[in-house]
Amino acid sequence: STVERVFTNVTTGTVDLPPDGGYGWVCCICALVVLFSTWGNNSAFGVYLSYYIDNDVFPGATQQDFAWIAGLIVFLAQFFAPFAVISERLIGFKTTMSIACVFHFVGYLLASFATKLWHLFVCQGVIVGISYSFLFVPACSIIPNWFLKKRAIASGILCSGTGLGGMVYSLSINALIQKTGDQRWSLRMVAIVTTVSLAIAIFFIKKRNQPPRQKVNWINFRDNLRAMFSTQILKAPQLWYITLWFSLALLGYNMTLFSFASSATALGLSQHQASVLTALINAAQAVGRPTMGLIADAYVGRVNYSIILNIVVIILIFGFWMVARSFTALLLCGLCLGFTLGVGNVMNSVLIADAFKAEDFAAAWSILNMVMAFFVLFVEVIALSLRDNSLSNPFLYAQIFAGCIFVVALLFLFPLREWHIKAMLGRRRAETQREVEEVQGRKVLSLPVSEDYVVKLDTKQENYNHLLSETPRGYIKRTLYPLKV
Repeated sequence: STVERVFTNVTTGTVDLPPDGGYGWVCCICALVVLFSTWGNNSAFGVYLSYYIDNDVFPGATQQDFAWIAGLIVFLAQFFAPFAVISERLIGFKTTMSIACVFHFVGYLLASFATKLWHLFVCQGVIVGISYSFLFVPACSIIPNWFLKKRAIASGILCSGTGLGGMVYSLSINALIQKTGDQRWSLRMVAIVTTVSLAIAIFFIKKRNQPPRQKVNWINFRDNLRAMFSTQILKAPQLWYITLWFSLALLGYNMTLFSFASSATALGLSQHQASVLTALINAAQAVGRPTMGLIADAYVGRVNYSIILNIVVIILIFGFWMVARSFTALLLCGLCLGFTLGVGNVMNSVLIADAFKAEDFAAAWSILNMVMAFFVLFVEVIALSLRDNSLSNPFLYAQIFAGCIFVVALLFLFPLREWHIKAMLGRRRAETQREVEEVQGRKVLSLPVSEDYVVKLDTKQENYNHLLSETPRGYIKRTLYPLKV
């Protein structure tokens, strides 16, 4: 079976399934803390953005300059994913994360002493961005290692760290800026608190069946780099279905989050009300992301639920956010978006794990992150460029753009579903063929065979042949076939 093929231990020859629990839950919480301290902390960048602009902290700097820093952090964090995996194989899982933790601390600490814009680009942009990659990539890679049937809920719990971190750091950073009168001590607070929390998480997190470390030399680095970009993985259509879906979904996600609070103030709401909206979305994400995983695993299927949530987000953007004008309406809209908007963040690694063998997961997921980096580099700049102050709703074009991006993203989930259905039906047809051959063998030996059973097998085989036909009609039928995938 597929499970046996994927999880057979090469050394012992036995099937070694992930335990779906046990110490895996401890590792899941540790990974949550890593995301809380990295992506969650980064979700509060908007607080710094508002302060830098309103107080002219770096004279001559524009909103676009700070938007580039925000994009640079995300770009570098995603782009260096393959190198984080290679580092893990060469110097070890915890060593990689520990070194990154030190750089994470140094980046924020140095940023607190920045006096020129380029200081901020280097410290809060480059150093912090690269350190993110070597922290979150190893942490997130433990999910397929520990979980099989509960992958989506584990991923949802892990990803809720981003929402929790965004809520906590947004409020604490803003409070510290108000208390001290500038951004410096808030950056130092982030450096200290994240370092302590990351150190605790790194101490307790571990990989199950961790392979032995390789020697650190050019040959091993080159071989790992080649394996990371193997043509077999690059040619897999399912990789590109998931990669393009997630890249576009994350572009829409960032566009929506970046614009939501700003659109509220542009409509006349206060800065305090805008910060409440941001905190509400992050809080809703903290609840919504584990819920996504639970429903996907237990009831609907991971691809199916990704499609459903993608459609819901499109409806919320076009049918709710674009017409919401009051604080109450925006609160309700933010709550609904918080529950659904992060579907790509939760499901991307899970869908990759479902579509590839265990030994290919790291390479496939790294390619996904590297490609996605180019999609998110410009998102904040695009959002600012689409702002039109001559309109009653200055963020109308940004809202339309975000909604259209999710529509295009949805189009890549349908071929992914067809790919899964085709594989499942192919396995069922092969099983039916074996049953037919067994019946034929019994007939040769003149053993009794039920005619009803023979007719049933013939009907099943005919149906599978029809569904698996390489025609447009067969493709559409597979795409819409009612199966939990």
